[in-house]
Amino acid sequence: MGNKRFYLIVSVFLVLILALSGIMFGQRVIDLDKVWGDTRVLGAASVDQSGSAVAYGDINGDGYDDIIIGAPYADPGDPARTDAGAVYVIFGSGSPLSTIDLSTQSANITVCGADDHDYSGYAVGSGDVNGDGFDDI
Repeated sequence: MGNKRFYLIVSVFLVLILALSGIMFGQRVIDLDKVWGDTRVLGAASVDQSGSAVAYGDINGDGYDDIIIGAPYADPGDPARTDAGAVYVIFGSGSPLSTIDLSTQSANITVCGADDHDYSGYAVGSGDVNGDGFDDI
């Protein structure tokens, strides 16, 4: 996208541990058995299914691609909003980020579902929808 680098976004959600999303920068051949990625994002809770949908785009217009992570079963902000879902945006930079744990750290942007069972984040994507030069979620 913005910086002409090759990306592979791998997403795995596990039943008993937190979901994990990762990005591996600039490699053409990757042995998925031996590498976890340059950037790891741990979901806020195992039941959120963080990473069941992932995308990237330059959301903040800084020239670096940002990762967009869907968590359709998240209960954001209020546990009464069961499965409202959430979409997390982690801003990219010139160097790989370390592990980001969404249970203890905030994403740069979080979009929360409004009501029970909205399942926001079931699918995510980016593109310049309104023609302003910035990728939109």
